[in-house]
Amino acid sequence: MARPSDTDEAAARAARAQGRGACYDAPVAPTHDLLLARRGTACFARELNELSGAELDGSSLCGAGRAAPGFDVD
Repeated sequence: MARPSDTDEAAARAARAQGRGACYDAPVAPTHDLLLARRGTACFARELNELSGAELDGSSLCGAGRAAPGFDVD
């Protein structure tokens, strides 16, 4: 039987240290695609955080504002 690599052991230690709430990608997951998606999400979040409330209240490309009917925006 093959011995786990040092990386596998380190990942297992980190998982134990972080507790039950942490989640990890499956070993067969498309890691490169997931990395790109995570980086893109982080980039979008940074850009979105730079917008002011007035910029967010402006109309969108489809003509609607930020506040959807039935939702209050403070």
